[in-house]
Amino acid sequence: MRIRSFASLRGLGWVALAGVLSCIASAAAQADPAGLAAADELVRGVYYEGLPQEAARNLDLLQVGYLAEVLEDPDRQRDHANVLLALALAGHPGSFEVVAAYLGGLSGELSRDGWRALRAGVSAMGHLASNDARAEAWLTLRATGAVAVPAVSFRVYRDERVRTQLRQAAQRALALAQTGTARAALEERAAEDPTAAEALAEFDRIRASDAPLPRSIR
Repeated sequence: MRIRSFASLRGLGWVALAGVLSCIASAAAQADPAGLAAADELVRGVYYEGLPQEAARNLDLLQVGYLAEVLEDPDRQRDHANVLLALALAGHPGSFEVVAAYLGGLSGELSRDGWRALRAGVSAMGHLASNDARAEAWLTLRATGAVAVPAVSFRVYRDERVRTQLRQAAQRALALAQTGTARAALEERAAEDPTAAEALAEFDRIRASDAPLPRSIR
């Protein structure tokens, strides 16, 4: 699997976060080691019910900058899925650019951790979409199958099967957006696509309840 360097990510819109936060995060390693350690512990954890939302939403700018740097480390690929979700839930400026650039940098045959990160990144877009129209547009293109098949594979998943998997994941993630346009996109496909129908029902369940959003849809 190929992961682009931060220099390459900056060329794809990374400036909003990495151009500033990578410097801040480097300094923060001395200024607030306890805070960075807490962020690191959060993304290293194994969660059977999803990444803890409250902890992720409480991440500050320095912690987010540090986690963004973790995405550059291929030896931390096991943690990349949690990092992507944490960045989205924290919702600091630049999160969309980082998640989009990471997903766009994946190619070739993915490891199990790489496949998890890809799917988690789609879910991350769902969390971002509630406040960022770019994330909703990113999901809608994939939920409707309007983009080319990604140049990735994982075991038996390749070509059209990858596109199908990502289309279904994007439809489920749109349920998190909770916007009228996201609902309309799901409703348009619900009659002919069972996954879209399930996502629409989940959208309405979330809208009707006062419960917090699910921690992740994978």
